[in-house]
Amino acid sequence: MIPVLYTTFNRLSYTKLTLPVLIQNTPGAEIIVIDNGSTDGTVEYLLDQRGIAQIILERENTGISGAMNTFFDMTDHAPIVSKIDNDTLVPPGWLDALSQVLDKANLEIVQANHYFMSTQYRDWDDLISKRPVKHLPNGTVAYAKVVGGSGVVFRRGIITEPLEDSGLYGWGNFQYKHKEHRRAMFGGVFVELLDMKFYNQFADDIDFDYFLSTGRFEKRG
Repeated sequence: MIPVLYTTFNRLSYTKLTLPVLIQNTPGAEIIVIDNGSTDGTVEYLLDQRGIAQIILERENTGISGAMNTFFDMTDHAPIVSKIDNDTLVPPGWLDALSQVLDKANLEIVQANHYFMSTQYRDWDDLISKRPVKHLPNGTVAYAKVVGGSGVVFRRGIITEPLEDSGLYGWGNFQYKHKEHRRAMFGGVFVELLDMKFYNQFADDIDFDYFLSTGRFEKRG
């Protein structure tokens, strides 16, 4: 049984959409929901889900790193773990497929294909034309220095210290610190991140206020 961290902070409409899909499309997984102090009715909704998912309610926003550290403390028994945010729609079979890629491509961390965080790439074909790749029967692996934190599966054993409390960047900073870990994105599994267009230079619907308020974006300059 693979533990899956599902993080929430407000955005109740997203949670009502994505959590049932996660539960339906990830049978047999240990789904652990960590809420970071929501105040919009998310807590009440999550309490109704007890019995089909494990619910942990933080009294205040501990940030993405805080939620992940709590999850890591709970899952040191598991060889493989996963993380999903509440803006993410997953397809059937996503977790098994990504878990298998870890072995087939000899990786420590693999992320599903989605709207691209990097401003360098327009789409998947553009990305794989500019990165080292490995072709598998069910999709292409594109190697990367760092991958995102939703729709990601990785070996729990690589977590040897807590993530630093650095807002959105704790997971990324961990990867930069541990350059020895092999990581990649996998084109054979697509997850829809409802907020991900924000990160792409081709987006035309950026909601800066939301990202500033949640710590997903730091205002600079």
